[in-house]
Amino acid sequence: MMEQSCLLLVLFSLCVMVVIVTSHQQDDDTQLATLHYNSHTSNRTKRSQPTTICNTSTEGEAIYDTTTTTDHIVWVCKTHKWIPFQLSPYTGLTKDLAAQSCKEIKQQLSDNCNEPPTSKAYWIKYYKQPKEVYCDMNLDGGGWTLVWKNSFMDNLPLSDNMRYYSGYYKDCTSPVNGGWCNIPDKASFSPTEQMIVAYHNTTLVYAYKGIFNRNIDYDWSGGILLNFKMIVDKCSDNSGVQPAPVNYVPGISFDKISPYEYYSNSDTIAGSLTSPNDRRWADCDLPSSISRAATRNVQMTMAIFVQ
Repeated sequence: MMEQSCLLLVLFSLCVMVVIVTSHQQDDDTQLATLHYNSHTSNRTKRSQPTTICNTSTEGEAIYDTTTTTDHIVWVCKTHKWIPFQLSPYTGLTKDLAAQSCKEIKQQLSDNCNEPPTSKAYWIKYYKQPKEVYCDMNLDGGGWTLVWKNSFMDNLPLSDNMRYYSGYYKDCTSPVNGGWCNIPDKASFSPTEQMIVAYHNTTLVYAYKGIFNRNIDYDWSGGILLNFKMIVDKCSDNSGVQPAPVNYVPGISFDKISPYEYYSNSDTIAGSLTSPNDRRWADCDLPSSISRAATRNVQMTMAIFVQ
């Protein structure tokens, strides 16, 4: 509800309001402006430039330009001329407002609504096309874009498409509740960090982050967290040991006991792509507060986020 109200506030309110915007102009007059919306804003007749005369009586008035659904231009009457300003409403709340990443969405919603955004699926531009992608707005400050997940033994038979470095696109709209997803060319989001998160059903068990590893779009080594940092770890065993890819099933399986070996142990699955062995939580051992039935070989989903 908060985000819907924010959308109305930023774009469609007919009431008087104030919005801070940044201009594409380079002169001193157009670096920043405070826009006071009035009755002109509600009369959004399509125009490339306002037909209303800009003079002393209309000084400071703003008119929303609907000749484009993507640029979100507001014309401001300043010193007897209409100056175009670029709104930044790319909040990801609709297709038309698709943002470049979850990090941008978090910034826009926080700035415009003065409230923390909700973790959920938002609209993001992927190769200039709007796609629904899950954004984690809570972990480590939020703004994380989900780019891969796998629920291991729930997804049999496994396939090459499921590897995090595969070129197969499958919507990433939720990090939990089973299934798998993958967004190729993860570097297209211009990330600086990546995060590996493990869930039991809908409960977060551990999360670690590191510097974005550009190999993630090419081979299994892209799952290695560079300069890792623990965000949270609820494991009964090996708490504080970062997850790392293991070469049983390259691009899918991870280890959490010997993160620098890459060819032994597993906390997810072992065996092969065609004959996987269940090793879920084998290195972690779920605490009874998360799983009372069993500490191993129960539901597990691993996810990778970038920002």
